[in-house]
Amino acid sequence: MLEIERRGKGYWLKTSSGDIFADIVIGADGAKSRVRRFMMSELGMLNENKKDDLKEGIKDGIKYYNGWQYRIKLEENFVPVRFAQVWMSEGIPFFIWAIPENEKIVRVGIISKNGRIKLNHFLAESKIKGEIIDKLAGIIPLGMIPRTSDKNIALVGDAACHIKPLTGGGIYYGLKAAEILVECIRESNLPDYDRRWKRKFGREIRLGLLARKVYEILNKYETENIFSLFKDNANFIEQTANFENHSKVFREAFKRPKIFVRAGKILGRNIGKLIG
Repeated sequence: MLEIERRGKGYWLKTSSGDIFADIVIGADGAKSRVRRFMMSELGMLNENKKDDLKEGIKDGIKYYNGWQYRIKLEENFVPVRFAQVWMSEGIPFFIWAIPENEKIVRVGIISKNGRIKLNHFLAESKIKGEIIDKLAGIIPLGMIPRTSDKNIALVGDAACHIKPLTGGGIYYGLKAAEILVECIRESNLPDYDRRWKRKFGREIRLGLLARKVYEILNKYETENIFSLFKDNANFIEQTANFENHSKVFREAFKRPKIFVRAGKILGRNIGKLIG
């Protein structure tokens, strides 16, 4: 889509394939959604956000991260990667991952500034050896948009920031939101879509955004303390971890006095930065 304009009760859209007039517009056009930009402007939401900080990748209240992923064909004598693995390191806001497609191909990726350089450095020092057969790069938007639907326009997926702030994954939330969106369209109740999906998993995203903000302001010593805390409670985390419901781990963790005290000390030292 190249342009969008409201005309009467519908929308005129200019695309590379020609002009389209639509009664309803669904913005599923990715991280840098033109539909989102148009909708936020039309509903007066752009002025509600803090100033852009392009150096930090922030625009219209949304923070953008760069992701890189390689598909690697493993060497013949290499022991196959059978399980998903992750590595965390200073200077990387998320983590490095290795996910097997099968016994011969593994996907290795990273979300970070200068991600391609860091990923190449990691592979040069890692035990993963093979031929890079494909390279992918993308943008991951994190944030909570004030509204994602109006009378006859809505956002879904990356366009709506339906992303897990702690992992950068968007498939689960995107699919769940799409199901809710279909229900609202069938009921001729598109404005209620925003309330419904936020009731379903909006709290998870808000909590994830807070946890990510905490993680990114920690110094090296505090980060090492967090990793040590995870390591000391590995069995507990494995038992309570829910890949689609991160808040469950936090709720159960803070019921444990030792975890609460150690984590509280770190949070206490950074409370000013969180509020600011």
